[in-house]
Amino acid sequence: MDEIEPPQSTQDEAAAALWDSVTALDEKLRLPIAQHYYEGFSIEEISSIVRAPKGAVAARMSRAREKLKRELVQRGEDA
Repeated sequence: MDEIEPPQSTQDEAAAALWDSVTALDEKLRLPIAQHYYEGFSIEEISSIVRAPKGAVAARMSRAREKLKRELVQRGEDA
């Protein structure tokens, strides 16, 4: 994660909130999300990188998206 740069437009509060939420995820959920959405890797490529079946990577990404959604909705309600 140290090599992945946060969104350049940190002035954009939504992008900053999303990045904060992504970096707060557990590593097993964070890595596939960061590799897919920020670095552009396919699920197949991520599967090879993390040495996990494609189905496991897809499931992790699904769980991560659900967690991110809940977190961002909660942040929106708190604001």
